[in-house]
Amino acid sequence: MLTRQIRFSLLVLLLGVVVSPAALDAASVAGGPHVRALDDRVRELLHVGSRQSRTFHDLMDSLEGSNVIVYIEARPIPERRFSGTTRLVVQAGGVRYVRIRVTLRSSVRQNIALLAHELQHAREMAWASWVVDAETCAALYRTIGFATCADHACYDTRDAIRVGYRVLAELAEVTHVAAAR
Repeated sequence: MLTRQIRFSLLVLLLGVVVSPAALDAASVAGGPHVRALDDRVRELLHVGSRQSRTFHDLMDSLEGSNVIVYIEARPIPERRFSGTTRLVVQAGGVRYVRIRVTLRSSVRQNIALLAHELQHAREMAWASWVVDAETCAALYRTIGFATCADHACYDTRDAIRVGYRVLAELAEVTHVAAAR
């Protein structure tokens, strides 16, 4: 049985090689939402986040209106210092494919805030239409972000950090209001 990462890589490869760019674009946009969970737990977190946080909902909406398709998978990340990573995988037929990997914890609110942080990175890529490969993606983050590891291969942005905290605060407010009822 193929691992999820191998299946995802094969899917992207097949889409990029077998399907024409025009068909890929039409199939991707018509084939479902632009933010796609690869497991039920992430799917539920996306649903709850969209319902309970205006900022999270706005993130999802802005990605729906873009040419970026985001796949999100929950799995441990080898670099223990990171809870999430966002990578541009490929661009084909006018559609850019992004993969988000997150290490989920026990706190639903923390997990939703983490997803918001990573989705903000996907939105940053969506806003920069010239980002089409790893090189241009790195150029974007050298411009708008700051290095988070010694070899400068890892970046973060103040906007993604702010979005994560804003979503966390909105979720806490919802919890606080519900508790007061």
